[in-house]
Amino acid sequence: MKQAEDRVRVIYIMGYGHSGSTLLDVLLGAHPDVTGCGALSELPSRGWVTDSYCSCGERFSVCTFWRAV
Repeated sequence: MKQAEDRVRVIYIMGYGHSGSTLLDVLLGAHPDVTGCGALSELPSRGWVTDSYCSCGERFSVCTFWRAV
């Protein structure tokens, strides 16, 4: 069984367009212990279908983060 400090904590931030949710994602993602995933609703079309670039600069199909996820 995982210890409490080993558990992954997930914070889901949702907002309407131009509400500041992307800015909050970028600010929180700047912390070394936080991973900002951006607009996950666009993952199927931009990541899997068109193989767009991840924020790390790699295509989704070769991005080490998304391959592990």
